[in-house]
Amino acid sequence: MNQREEYDNEIIDLFCAHKGVMEGFLIRRGIPRQVAEEIVNDVFASLRLRWDRLRGENYMAYAYRIATNECNKWWRQEGQHEQFRHPGSLHDRDLSGFVM
Repeated sequence: MNQREEYDNEIIDLFCAHKGVMEGFLIRRGIPRQVAEEIVNDVFASLRLRWDRLRGENYMAYAYRIATNECNKWWRQEGQHEQFRHPGSLHDRDLSGFVM
């Protein structure tokens, strides 16, 4: 087995061991389950890209930092979308010409 395959197997083992906990971490912060799953996949893909440098370090702290940053980014984007979802209330509009 070459080094690349070894690193891939190590990341797969980490993913299997930490996937559920990290998803729960994100879900408790209000991230929808599907988005949390995508973030977790992205976190471990990022870990794999840097694995040769992170392998001996505190890699799970790095992984949770990425997850936290992605969580914050999702909330910022969701807040921007929410701003345009309801541009005004019905009370702000003149509905006198609206016939039912």
